[in-house]
Amino acid sequence: GAGGGAGGEDDAKGGGNAKGGSAALSAMVQRIQVPLDSTDSIVHIVRSGSHLYDVATSTSDEDYHVIFLSPTRALMHLTPPRKQFEHHVVACFGADKSGEVEHQGVEFGYFVELLSKGNPRNIELLFIDPLWSTQHYCWPWNELMERRADFITQVSN
Repeated sequence: GAGGGAGGEDDAKGGGNAKGGSAALSAMVQRIQVPLDSTDSIVHIVRSGSHLYDVATSTSDEDYHVIFLSPTRALMHLTPPRKQFEHHVVACFGADKSGEVEHQGVEFGYFVELLSKGNPRNIELLFIDPLWSTQHYCWPWNELMERRADFITQVSN
């Protein structure tokens, strides 16, 4: 569609793949306490950390990684919007953090900048099987996924 996304206009408006639909997305954003004005700006949310790798224990917290898209108008202001946000519980390594929810959010443009620098933590997010772990994604995430091989780098001798 005119939105330019491989998923069409619905994805550009926040459709995409949301487990349980927009009501589930709103509930998840509220539970995670994502500091964004609207769920429409969310491009991708994935449950990460120990739960992503199936190594969570009864004392594990829940971690989420959020990619959001700032409005073009906001990006053109003299004072641009934030590039990232995070919430982490301060505790000793191995401490009981059951019931705690932590999150990290990165603005889409900044995320792409980090990808272009070879940041492995961010590149890894492009290779997570969305059917297994992704909670939500929409345009432009699907286009970025189609180009994920472009971000793999090799060291030459």
